[in-house]
Amino acid sequence: MNIKEFSLMQKLIYCTSNNMIEQPFVTMAYYLLLNYSRIGEMPVKELIDRCYTSASMVRRFCQSINYNNFSELREAKQNNSEDQSIISMNNQRCGRYRPYTLYKEISQLMFRMGQIFSPEMLHSLSERFCNAEATIIFAIRPYSTFLQEFQCQMIALGKPVYIFEDISPYRHLIEKAGSKNNVVVVSPTGGILSALGSEIKSVPGDKTAIICENYACGETEGLLQLFDHVYRLKIQTNDIEYMELYGKYAIDFLFEMILGDTIAKLQSNRNKP
Repeated sequence: MNIKEFSLMQKLIYCTSNNMIEQPFVTMAYYLLLNYSRIGEMPVKELIDRCYTSASMVRRFCQSINYNNFSELREAKQNNSEDQSIISMNNQRCGRYRPYTLYKEISQLMFRMGQIFSPEMLHSLSERFCNAEATIIFAIRPYSTFLQEFQCQMIALGKPVYIFEDISPYRHLIEKAGSKNNVVVVSPTGGILSALGSEIKSVPGDKTAIICENYACGETEGLLQLFDHVYRLKIQTNDIEYMELYGKYAIDFLFEMILGDTIAKLQSNRNKP
């Protein structure tokens, strides 16, 4: 699956939450999200009529999120086999939303993350966040949603953090960030790592990949050779639906630990004579 197919939902969500986006674009993004399962078969005339817009505006909207036209956007949805409603219903059938099950699984994942990342590993990670001109995180939902709070906290500390789901649409921002970047790909199940592919080489900076051990194989293993640091999460599951529900809490816990260590380092540096 390429990055355009992999990141369509996140691009639409971004449009609805960015107050710098033109209002007709926001309206179209909302309509597509509300009818997400039908995008692959949706005629462009429906989008034009329901959003009170024009063919040229639809084209501009598509190009603003890195699709040449509505046909390419629609093809991206057709080629993406992920279905969030099926995933959530399967998790419900498995009893994974029961309060005790949620508590038990999330607690166990957080405990494992604490075991995986020794104080030395956390110090090494936070050192890179402290010393970089900017941190560029590549992640998609559900992980990117949790990482936005980490981003806010880091920006408040005077450390720029960007969260992207793709490279090409943000090339101008990546270039402005400089060359001494801390580049982090958060890809527990290997999805965005594979979708970004070898293009990650074009992003300047020290590169870190975070991936579950079970998914670091085949083509993904080859891509990991492009990184300076690889953290293999020993979360023993090949169940993507499990990770969709619980995995985001493990990533959130990891980045809270990184944030705490980063704050301690910044305070220590400021107290030095």
